[in-house]
Amino acid sequence: MPTAPSHTRRHCLRLVVGGGLVGVAGCSSDQTGNGTVTDPSPTETNADADDTPTDEPGSDSDETRIVRLSPVEDPREVWTTGRTAIYPTDLIGWLREVASHDRTLRKRVSTSQEMPDPPLQVLRRVRFVEPNDVSFVDDPGGITGYYELDIEAGPYYEMILDADPADPPSDAAVTPVGDLDGEHRELVVAAIQDSTEESRVYSDTDLAEWARESFLENYYRYEGETYRGHEVQQPDGASSSTEAWYELAAAPSREYDDATYLLLPDLIETVRAELDAAGVPERMSEFVVEEPSEPLVAFADQISMLITHLTIFRVRPETV
Repeated sequence: MPTAPSHTRRHCLRLVVGGGLVGVAGCSSDQTGNGTVTDPSPTETNADADDTPTDEPGSDSDETRIVRLSPVEDPREVWTTGRTAIYPTDLIGWLREVASHDRTLRKRVSTSQEMPDPPLQVLRRVRFVEPNDVSFVDDPGGITGYYELDIEAGPYYEMILDADPADPPSDAAVTPVGDLDGEHRELVVAAIQDSTEESRVYSDTDLAEWARESFLENYYRYEGETYRGHEVQQPDGASSSTEAWYELAAAPSREYDDATYLLLPDLIETVRAELDAAGVPERMSEFVVEEPSEPLVAFADQISMLITHLTIFRVRPETV
């Protein structure tokens, strides 16, 4: 099982998926047996030919349809699956906007979990596609084609930086504090001098991004002493934020390999109501939707995974 992905794009490992995205029907056939949406009604029999009961335990007449959603163990599983859908309507809108315009969006969203770590940041190259069966989507006409996504995300909170004297290894890079520009130098000096009021930075800012990539666990020389940066462990009250932040950008891609097939249209009200009733936005563990509508079954039959603000679910229709 791959190790957990880094929160920054430069640390994201490449994964060649090869034939992992062939045939959506192939992905769903593993779940349905034949890759098709079957009729949930009992099989009709010829009662005139034989008055004895034809239904036996385990026959089709005893079977019902369900839709099962199971969290993936590693978010990078979306790189090797079939079609993936986005569930939160705000995420759908943000992706449409960055794919349609050359701009970067910074957004925050409230969730039901403390210190949420949105999995959407794992997406890299995507191919926006439309479903074969549009019965479960609203306004199927939308953005299509290949795009490179640049997404950063994480829990929104106030970081507190600190730095302790350190003896770096001989091959470690040590940056003189005087070589830094104004705001970065001020932040590092505040961390070295234990000025917690001056070394605070909100996690969704450019300065926090620089701190995560360049300050934490790195070495700096200040007034003849070497220091190593770290983040102060905060008390429960400061680390219980239920907000998440996003930074999103996208650009058309001329590279077509190693792409995640991403369904961008929103779901119709019927399907969304069923998933809402099951608590999809707040869930992070496996659950089942019983007596699903035909559009929801069609959705589960074509979609391999579903992304929320909190997790990525593997979606599959089952007969039980």
